Amino acid sequence: MTVDPEKTKQEETARAMAETTSIPEKRRPTREEIIERKMSLARERGSRVLRINSPLGNIMFNVLRQFDMAYGNLKGQLGEPGGISYEECSRFMDEAREITYAFSKLTKKLSRKVHHRYFIPQELSEVLKEPDDGQW
Repeated sequence: MTVDPEKTKQEETARAMAETTSIPEKRRPTREEIIERKMSLARERGSRVLRINSPLGNIMFNVLRQFDMAYGNLKGQLGEPGGISYEECSRFMDEAREITYAFSKLTKKLSRKVHHRYFIPQELSEVLKEPDDGQW
């Protein structure tokens, strides 16, 4: 059986073109790659490691992660041409503080109900400019 070198070359060219024009499927990372990525992220400055214990906590964490990215972009576009005005940014920041305070109050109530000690985060105490007795 003889192989036609011209036909083989055409097949290789067709295969190469199909590979470049088709959208490659995303490869799912392996468990080891995921763990390595998480460890790398944990080493970064400003990172936090959080163990989530509930489905609602998981949802809230995902919202928080996206909020944090959007908030960073908000501050980056502050006062820029075509960006966000100082007044609008101030309204977003005020609303974010109010939501944070409301969530802290809810956590305090829930903690009392289940006899769990809740400590207001120092940063929140400073933002609210309320005296912090350590526990709410």
